[in-house]
Formats: sequence, structure tokens, C-alpha cells
Amino acid sequence: MARKTNPDISVNQPRIFLSYARKDGEAFVRDLRKKLTEPKALSQPKFSLWQDRTQMEGGKDWWDQILEALKQVEYMVLVMTQASLESPIVRKEWRQARQEGVGVIPVFGQSNLDLTQLPRWMRDVHWVNTEVPEQWTRFIRTLESPHQGTQVPFMPDDLPAGYVPRHKEFEELAGRLLDREQEAPIAITAALKGAGGYGKTTLAKALCHDEQIQDAFHDGILWVTLGEEPNVTAGLTKLYAALTEERPNCVDEEDASARLAEVLGDKDCLMVIDDVWNAAHLRPFLRGGKRCARIITTRDSTTLPETAKLRVPVDAMQKQEALAMLAFDLPANDLVNAETTVLQSLAARLGEWPFLLKLVNGALRERVNTMGQSLSAALTYVQKALDKRGLTAFDSRNPVERNQAVAATLGASFEHLKKTNSPPIRNSPFSPKMSKSHSPRSQNSGVRPVVWTTSIQRNSAHG
Repeated sequence: MARKTNPDISVNQPRIFLSYARKDGEAFVRDLRKKLTEPKALSQPKFSLWQDRTQMEGGKDWWDQILEALKQVEYMVLVMTQASLESPIVRKEWRQARQEGVGVIPVFGQSNLDLTQLPRWMRDVHWVNTEVPEQWTRFIRTLESPHQGTQVPFMPDDLPAGYVPRHKEFEELAGRLLDREQEAPIAITAALKGAGGYGKTTLAKALCHDEQIQDAFHDGILWVTLGEEPNVTAGLTKLYAALTEERPNCVDEEDASARLAEVLGDKDCLMVIDDVWNAAHLRPFLRGGKRCARIITTRDSTTLPETAKLRVPVDAMQKQEALAMLAFDLPANDLVNAETTVLQSLAARLGEWPFLLKLVNGALRERVNTMGQSLSAALTYVQKALDKRGLTAFDSRNPVERNQAVAATLGASFEHLKKTNSPPIRNSPFSPKMSKSHSPRSQNSGVRPVVWTTSIQRNSAHG
């Protein structure tokens, strides 16, 4: 399927994006630009190019301008030099180009390059040596023609502000998704298992945004969120459309599942199936795609198929990770030893639970960055608020929304524990009826945990 129709190449709208590293590619690109826009041969057309040196507008964000350009052009001519190989910006450009459905044509800007650093899809395509007449002619003919291809989907949302890497869980899963020696993907089915608010979805997003993961699963990163009452047919159709840029009229769930399995074929894709509550909802997404890896996030291990051999528990953060999340966007000058010690104790009191750490960090940032309080005063306020009202003090200002948000996350997790007879959440001071004497943290931390059930019930009773 063609991404665009072939426009009149004499119009001013750029059809070709030149990507290169200025450090060692500028002279080559200057010459290439002249050959494409001022050809000596009468039979060669003049092309309209987009190049950062000539097309950038002052006062506008440079990356926004690149994104805008990549939405318009048909081809990216990727001038590969040693600096290009090493440039994260150049890599970002060609990844974005493929996600926009732009045809990427690599051109040798230097000889004797080590192409083993590149993802497999790029090593396998035809490279252009502009000094070889036959290759130059074929290059020109390609640029004259409309690009026949589809977008490479990248469906995950951006990582949240204040994202803190969780190295242990990340490496455990990434190490099984990638054959690092062969730089190849491994088509496994894996699961991230944990209670609500512990960061399963964020960890899955982090894997999707990893450059090595994107390079390995070069046919696309797919994402679908199910939830408690999903529209499974709509979710399957959405994935099919992401891969084909076509939206079929599926008669039912079985039809949609079969169509998705067919289009997955031999593609090297990574599919995230987020927030699974029911095994029956998950099953249609597991069909086909022998080279497709799948990551499932769930609160309930009974929803997982037998093929999900790798099950990574996602619960309390490591102490330094929890501290980093709690201290996000707080003035560095205020983080002296005393405040850092208090933050560490506060993180322990919150069970190193990401959902709760984020709520309290929001309260601290509001009082310090917006209201102008000192960090010490803000911490005192937070501790007193926890003593009096629990974590509901830091959720939405609207009491009803606040109770719904907190109770939904915790209540759903506890309900799954009851249904599956699962053991209490590791290191959680918030399990039902858990008191100070029974909290795993209270034995060592010396801080009093929040009893969630009491706080939620009290606030709900008073509206």
C-alpha cells in the first residue's frame, strides 16, 4: 500500500529528507544536495529536499520541525558516516521516519563502515554507493517513484514525567526478549505480575521505548489495553489497522483474531497486552505471529496461559528507586542529609509503592514549587496529613473522585488477592486489616504505616 500518491516533483513541497551527522557528513551532503537539486543530466529531474541547515525556522523547537517534515516527505536519504552510526539523533530520525511510513534509503557517505552496529532490517536493505553509475541511476528512479510501504507502528504512550528506571525487573525481561549476541528478537510470551499501582504498565512502556528493543522488533511495537470489561474485537481490529493502515469490518471476535494472526505472519513484532483481568479476553491476542513476542501485564496469575513461562513479579521498588521517585522535581539544594533521611523513611512508610510515592511527591511539589514552602515544612505537613487522613489526602481535590481513584486501585488489587487466595503483597503496609505490628516494613523501618481501609472508609462515610 502506498503511503502517498506521487506528487509533481516540480512543486516546492519537499519529498526527500536528508539525514546525516554534521560532524563528518556535511561536505558529502552538500555535494549530494547539489546533484539532486541541480542535475547536470537533462534526463534527471530536480528534487525538492528538506535539510536542517536550509529548512529550519528560528524560534521553533527543532525536533517539532523534524517531526513535521517527516509527516510530509516520502523518502529519507540516510547518509551514513561513522558519526551517523554513533549519533543518537540520527537514529531517532530514522526510527521516527519508519513510524511515519517514510521510505529510508541508506547511502554510503564513507567507506569501510562497521554496519554490524545497525539493526538487522537496515543491514538487509540495499545500500546506495553514489559513485557507482548503475546504483545512482537506480537511486534516482526510486526517488522519482511513490514510496510503496506502510508505517511501522509504535503504539505505546510516552513514559510518565518523573519516570524512574527499575533495573532489576527491566533486565530480567529485556534479557529474555533479546538474543544479545545475535542482536535478534526472541518470540516469547512473558508476564509482568503485580498489584495495581506497582508499575507494571510503566515497566512495559519502558521496555517498548528501549532502543535495542525497538531495533530488534523492527516490524513494530503494538499495544492494547484490556481492563475489566474490554471490547476485544475493537482491540484486535486496532492492532490489525496499526500493521496494515486498513480497518476491516470484522463480524466477531473470532474473525478479528484470525485476521490479526494472518497479518502478524513472520513479522518481528512486540505486542503488549496490558491490564488483563480474564483469560478469555487474553486468548484471541495470542493467536499466530510465530516471531511475535508478547508481554502481558496482570494482577492475577490465573489469567496467564501456560506459554507464559517467564513471570516477572512487580511489587515494591528498590529503596533508591523509591527515593528517586519521591524526590522527583524537588529542589536539589533542599535535599540535604536531614531531608533525604526523612524522605527515605517516608518512602518506607509508603511501602516503596510507586502509585503512592507519586501521589505524595505531587503533594510535596505543590507545596514546595507552587506554594513556596521549604522542603522541611512540606515534609512535616505530609507526615501530619498521613497520620490524620491517610493517602486519600493527596489524591484528587474532589472527595468523591479522590476516594474512587484510591479505592479503585487498592480495592481491585485486594479483590484479586481474595479471589485467587494469593499471599499478601510483598512489603505492603496497605493489605486489609494490616496493623502496625503486622506490617513487614514496621519491623525494620521504625515508621508507622498508613492503614488504608480505615482511611478510605472514614472519608467515604463523610463524602
